[in-house]
Amino acid sequence: MNYIVVILVLSFIAYKIYQKTRVPEGLKNIPTLSFLDLLIEIFTKVGPDKRWENTRDVLEKEGIGKLWFNGQWTITVTDLGLVKDIMTKTDLYPKALLEESFPT
Repeated sequence: MNYIVVILVLSFIAYKIYQKTRVPEGLKNIPTLSFLDLLIEIFTKVGPDKRWENTRDVLEKEGIGKLWFNGQWTITVTDLGLVKDIMTKTDLYPKALLEESFPT
């Protein structure tokens, strides 16, 4: 009986983590910048220049990338055409204010 309770609790926790971290439908086609790779590089004392090179490869190739950061998906855009499109079509691309993302 105790095993069933433990399995149910762990399943509930796993489901909540999945709900919190899953990629929204609108972001599924955007390449992902791996947060795990970034953490591994930080812990293995890889310099910021090498970390930037790994990130830059994806951003230069695609012009856009998504990263799980601070409890939400963050988009990094380097293609100026995409930036213009995202900034002018506010109904298609909702944005969070910095005060919402990083409250003081």
